Amino acid sequence: MDLEIKEEDGFGWRFTGMYGEPRAEKKYLTWKLLRILHNEASLPWLCLGDFNEVLFANEKEEGNEKSQACMERFREALDFCGLEDLGFEGDKFTWRNNNHRWENYIQQRLDRAVANEGWRSGFGSFRVVNGDPRHSDHRPIIITMEEAGGERSREEEARGKGCGRHNFKFEARWLEEQQCDQLVKEAWRQAMDDGGLCVKDGLNRVAGKLMCWSENTLGSLEKRVKKAKREVERWRRMPVSKEKVAGEEVARYRLERLEDQVNTYWKQRAHTDWLMKGDKNTSFFHARTKERRRINRIGILFKANKESAMQIQRILQMYEASSGQTINKDKSAAFFSGNVKAEDKKDVMSIPGITKEAMNERYLGMPIHVGKELLIKVVAQTIPTFTMSCFDLTKSICEEISTAVCKYWWSQQDKTNKIHWLSWEKLTKSKGDGGLGFRDIYNFNMAMLARQGWRMPQNPESLCARVLGAKYFPDGNVLNAREISNMSYTWRSILKGIVILKKGLIWRVGNGQSINIWMDPWIPRGTTRLPATPRGTNLLSKVSDLIDPVTGGWDEPLVRATFHEDDTSWILAIPISNVLEDLRA
Repeated sequence: MDLEIKEEDGFGWRFTGMYGEPRAEKKYLTWKLLRILHNEASLPWLCLGDFNEVLFANEKEEGNEKSQACMERFREALDFCGLEDLGFEGDKFTWRNNNHRWENYIQQRLDRAVANEGWRSGFGSFRVVNGDPRHSDHRPIIITMEEAGGERSREEEARGKGCGRHNFKFEARWLEEQQCDQLVKEAWRQAMDDGGLCVKDGLNRVAGKLMCWSENTLGSLEKRVKKAKREVERWRRMPVSKEKVAGEEVARYRLERLEDQVNTYWKQRAHTDWLMKGDKNTSFFHARTKERRRINRIGILFKANKESAMQIQRILQMYEASSGQTINKDKSAAFFSGNVKAEDKKDVMSIPGITKEAMNERYLGMPIHVGKELLIKVVAQTIPTFTMSCFDLTKSICEEISTAVCKYWWSQQDKTNKIHWLSWEKLTKSKGDGGLGFRDIYNFNMAMLARQGWRMPQNPESLCARVLGAKYFPDGNVLNAREISNMSYTWRSILKGIVILKKGLIWRVGNGQSINIWMDPWIPRGTTRLPATPRGTNLLSKVSDLIDPVTGGWDEPLVRATFHEDDTSWILAIPISNVLEDLRA
């Protein structure tokens, strides 16, 4: 990345993000690129990133020693460009292999910021910080050119100050604390022992206990994360030793657990959209927390008669009394199967006071896929069949088709981008293996092309086999065909199918006259189906040479003298007939 940046006051400078070649024999390309960039412009220049090289031997700890020549070439490139290291605050080592064995643990300063004199003069108050690596083995290089303003803590932003027990919300992150389960059970038991007569009393007691425990015992999640980070930093800066590696691993584990709680905190506020649109603890969570509309649904399955409807009504009334929430009848709907009579529908809906019947393909909040599977298999995956039997559609096109099918399968009427609860790979498995039997488009494409390749040796007199054979395999054997210049895209595609076809072909031995012992697949074992015995100076070439012309069976002494014992047992078990021709299968 190479950019020219202009400040509000008109000051222009250049920024380059660098990733150096990791392989020693290719590192000269990085230094060559630096020199080329230097010659292109004379602006104040800041360059930072992962150079994949150290400047001095003390910037690497443990592992093989760095070559002095490699470090010297890095220094020469920086000198040529007028770039100087800007130093850093924090830990010197920006990369670690995080090996669990201390004797194999390596740390280096591979990432740095360098700048020319023009940039250093233009930004006299800059700071370079080797930041927190979070989920990477590299530390980020953070450059501050002016003091950043204060920010509210993320917890305060989400919940606001002054939220107490009167505004209780259960935090999903509490479930990741070991004490939570026992605390809830104890609070509920105490509520029942103190004479609690309803669910609401027990819930209030549990809520109060959880809030006190969160505020007084757990404390601020953000502060706990900061404390855990300081502990990780303390271990990282120690000299490499067995104790250092073990201590760092434990500290990192504790930090990761706390960061998981932070992610859970924001996921809870962003609800389920995080599965589709967000990643770990990104600003997406914070934005979605403020803008989303909460939609609560209850789905209940029951028989369409008055007795069941009355029982459901009692359950809903109990729920309202215990939770303090009221079900919005105007936003409720009933979904009936096609066998329910109109008068039964009217009776069932009148008891709970529901006025709307759901007529779309939504059933209790979950999509009904009746008909979708048939449409996908009969239409979407069948239309391109002819094209796929003649041309290689390429992986990218096949993936686009699969993506469109997958989106349609999981889509609903109100939203086109829904959560994909199962991977496409699982959906393409057979129903017996837990899938839905959808085609893997690319594999089907290759299978169709392999089928075209198989048709030619099976029907050598067909017009297609004769036309293609005259140009691409004049010896008559399509399996020996090779790529040539100026060949058509159709033939290039069929050749891909032939490669796959050859991986599964095997010769069925008849008289053995068409099968090469050492080159053709004819032994029903392994993936190559070739003899494991090396040929050496053996003069035998055809399988027919191994057949006794008198008995018409295997010449067992010759087979045993020619092949290893494992090959011999497989060969002698193959049935043969010297009156039949050899066949490919």
